[in-house]
Amino acid sequence: MLRAHGFQQASIRVDHLPPNEFDEQEWTQLYLAGVHPHWQFKANIHMRKVGAKNYNYALLFRDYLRNNGEAAIAYSKLKQILAKHTHHDRDAYC
Repeated sequence: MLRAHGFQQASIRVDHLPPNEFDEQEWTQLYLAGVHPHWQFKANIHMRKVGAKNYNYALLFRDYLRNNGEAAIAYSKLKQILAKHTHHDRDAYC
């Protein structure tokens, strides 16, 4: 189903391991990348196991940005700069 919506690339990856973290199973994700055929926009989907450390980490980061407007603005600016400089390189952008 996802291939029909432009997600031609799928891989299992290990998220960036924080210091002193060694259990790669807790940091594994399914990564999907593609371009929607009708709207021509790039999208990345990171799927994580509910309850895994990387799942909780992503939610904590989301909540931090929601509760800290200054950090959210700074993060947004960083992502915009990365998008400019890594236009065709998804791995470098992430």
